[in-house]
Amino acid sequence: MWRMAFIWLCLAIACPAAQAQIVSVQREEPRPFGYFVGDLIALEVFVAVDSGYLIDPASLPKAGPVAYWLDLRSVSVDDLGGSPRQWRLRLVYQNFYVALDVRRMTIPGFDLIFKSGGNSAKASVAPWPFSVSPLREILPTADNPIDFLRADIAPAPVSLGPSRRALLVFSGLSALMLGLVAFDRSWPPFRRAQARPFALAARRLRRMRPDGSIDQFGAALRTLHQSIDVTAGRRLLAEDLESFLAEHPDYLVEAESFARFFGASHRIFFASDEAAAERLLPPPELVSFSQRLAKLERAAA
Repeated sequence: MWRMAFIWLCLAIACPAAQAQIVSVQREEPRPFGYFVGDLIALEVFVAVDSGYLIDPASLPKAGPVAYWLDLRSVSVDDLGGSPRQWRLRLVYQNFYVALDVRRMTIPGFDLIFKSGGNSAKASVAPWPFSVSPLREILPTADNPIDFLRADIAPAPVSLGPSRRALLVFSGLSALMLGLVAFDRSWPPFRRAQARPFALAARRLRRMRPDGSIDQFGAALRTLHQSIDVTAGRRLLAEDLESFLAEHPDYLVEAESFARFFGASHRIFFASDEAAAERLLPPPELVSFSQRLAKLERAAA
């Protein structure tokens, strides 16, 4: 008998201790009426527990459908600390009940579990009732149903002047920037015409009209030398003629004239033999040679 008495005494001592683990459960409620379909309902639950007890996340309500007409949108928990320890639970529900008349609905309650080591305590949150209202009457009382239709809001005139001015300004800036890029990249119409050195030499030789004198004939030879160097991309000597014609086969038909040109150039600049240079390439033939090169250059472009 004394053993049974001892057990009952232990249970009597333990039960008040277990009940004391949950100090209080309070709920801050919004207004319990005037809700329509789609409205959000925010509830806050404050639970005070003995120090050392932590809320079990598995016991928290899960966001999602609660009933066919009710969803739990969000759940958040805050540890406010203190002694006893305060916990705040924020819940946001959304009502989807389409009421035809004023109807009383109830958000179901739930239990929260708090744990400390191997001990646990349960805090029960009671259900919360509230009223939902219809969006309109079921049976209109007015004689003319048009009385229940509000006139459409007249569209307000919107001035497009600022938008047009902004469009013109930004269009002008865009066109200017595009023009600067085109000029920098030599896009049309800023593309520079490709230089034609043989055509330029032919024009100069026509103006010079070499008459056979050493100064003027030498100047004409130098003019054509410069055009050949520009076309070749380097200083071209007689020894380089074969490679030049291989790189520019369009002028291969004038190979003999090129050879006579370099021969005349050698005689007048290195041997000072004016007569031999003129016999090898007379001045009229030099002008004709430059014109033929200009035609070949234009055809190859």
